[in-house]
Amino acid sequence: MGISMTGDWGKLRHTLGKMATINPKDAHRIMAGVLLTTTQLRFRNTEDPEGNKWKKSARASLAGGKTLTDSAQLKKSIHAKFSARSASIGTNKLYAAIHQFGGVIKPKKSAWLTFEIPGVGFRRVAQVTIPARPYLGISDDDKALMRQALARYLKGKVT
Repeated sequence: MGISMTGDWGKLRHTLGKMATINPKDAHRIMAGVLLTTTQLRFRNTEDPEGNKWKKSARASLAGGKTLTDSAQLKKSIHAKFSARSASIGTNKLYAAIHQFGGVIKPKKSAWLTFEIPGVGFRRVAQVTIPARPYLGISDDDKALMRQALARYLKGKVT
């Protein structure tokens, strides 16, 4: 008993040869680019990676505009990194984690936190609770977009 195969082995060898020249760094660059784009869209849509709307901030409620986009510094700080081994996105802003995960902010040097709310004036409070407003993450839609982008890249390399 045996197995035999027939076909255009030359074409298969040619395609496999092209696949061997694919640079993993290019694939990671594509994935990082997709994640950067989808993360920036979350700020525009004011939603987390799963499509859930963020709780509207007091500033956005009182002064208008969108949550987490008053100055857009957090959004602008999101950057992509990639190498032959990995792809990632993130930010170097110190306050980024409190917005991603939520938490309580308490004063360090006095009894009160003092801040200005546009249209209302200055407020003094003992603490502020920031709800989690996740903007970093990989959703199922992100994974599908990465697969599609990688498939287009690979198709262009092997055809």
